[in-house]
Amino acid sequence: MSRLLALTFVALAVARCAALTVSAAALSLGSPLGSGTFGCVRWGELDGELVVVKTAKVAEQRAATYLDTEAYINAHLQGAAPDHLAPYLGSCTVDDEKVLVWRASGEHTLMSAEYADLALLASDLGCSEAELPRVLMSQLLSAVGHVHARGVVHRDLKPENLLVDPSSRTLRLIDFGSACEIGGWFTRRGFQADRGPCSVLYCAPEQLVCQEAPYAFDVYSCAIVWLRTLVPGLRESEEALFNWRLAVRDRVVSARRHGAHAIDEWRAAALAGEGEAEVPAGWGQLFDGTEEAAHAWELLRKLLAHEPTERAGAAEALQSEFVNPACTAPPLAPAAARPWSLEALQRAPPEECHLVEAEEEGEAAGRRLSIELPLPPGIRLAAAEETWWEAAGGAGEAEAGEEGAAERRRGLVVAEVVAGGPAERSGSVRVGDLLLAIGEADTQHMAPEEATALLAHWRQPMVRMRMLRTLAPAVGRESSAPAR
Repeated sequence: MSRLLALTFVALAVARCAALTVSAAALSLGSPLGSGTFGCVRWGELDGELVVVKTAKVAEQRAATYLDTEAYINAHLQGAAPDHLAPYLGSCTVDDEKVLVWRASGEHTLMSAEYADLALLASDLGCSEAELPRVLMSQLLSAVGHVHARGVVHRDLKPENLLVDPSSRTLRLIDFGSACEIGGWFTRRGFQADRGPCSVLYCAPEQLVCQEAPYAFDVYSCAIVWLRTLVPGLRESEEALFNWRLAVRDRVVSARRHGAHAIDEWRAAALAGEGEAEVPAGWGQLFDGTEEAAHAWELLRKLLAHEPTERAGAAEALQSEFVNPACTAPPLAPAAARPWSLEALQRAPPEECHLVEAEEEGEAAGRRLSIELPLPPGIRLAAAEETWWEAAGGAGEAEAGEEGAAERRRGLVVAEVVAGGPAERSGSVRVGDLLLAIGEADTQHMAPEEATALLAHWRQPMVRMRMLRTLAPAVGRESSAPAR
């Protein structure tokens, strides 16, 4: 009986995703728009409305399979991100040929010649040129984040697959022929563990989707697309981007040897003029000189981690200080858990970024963070000093009296981030961050040794910690314990 129910569930799910159809009689085909490896795209009209139509290339052996996958994935993603996906209307058969139909939503892709002028791109995305780096990153992460929440990995994220829609001021992710379904409990459409299409210039270094961190594939591509769009020295040619990726790749081994990040090693070598390493023209405009630039670099390191399991997810990255500096963006739903896995049972919504007022918490003003790290995390904890609370702007001491104020001032701070450890590699933890909780355990009344013992006996390979990053540097007492 259980098997019958499971098969029925699968049949209903497949039928639902295949049910979107349009009237072939109401569809007229127009002029060609372009073609890819497996499909041809052209303008069309459906009941007088401008649409985009896609057909499979008959000569290509797997073209029909990719088109069927694209139809299924688009139907599955209906309503997932109305502003970040092309509105899929359905499919029909014209002259014995299957066609897929979308409502027209933008004419130019991210790397079109029209957007060589970044001021025009910024205008079409509804922002100033100075705001473009943050807005573009937010749009890229939002698009893939909504797709990941439905359990789908795009696998072919590149500028050519990102339409700019001036009417909605958004990027729209297109071309799901290479996508695969990861979050399905009974079907995994398009997924093969040992095979996967990708664009060499933009794909993650693992080239195949890592089953332990499948969505990390798209996140890496987001960062590469962002760099290609904004850095003139990378935008100038595909060869320039390819050579830069080779230069970063060549630093992976030495970075591992030193417990460092490959992109840090590359930048240090390029700035020092070692060998043929060069900083691309325009790089410093994004990453040098300002606090926003430092936050951009911090996020880029998280997205371009060589190991998929160490990359930030889209939902986490959208709450970063670079993308969401004022903590005004609501949290995105987390990526769908892999079926039949422990993470499917433990899936929890992401914590919302939150700026804490001193009066609100009775502690200190700052930015509350939720950070997940593998064990051991690679930090050393210390008891917060009296001067820490004075610098951080602790509130309520006068009203609480001497005893109450001392009680409020207890807590642990990060006294050291161990070089090469998970915390350092993630870029998420800084010296001076106040530790609020380990998992569900409140640490504000713990001694450093107690918190260290808790981490040492943690039974899971990953631990989530809540921290408060104050607006002033924190100070810890010398009596401390390593939580390495």
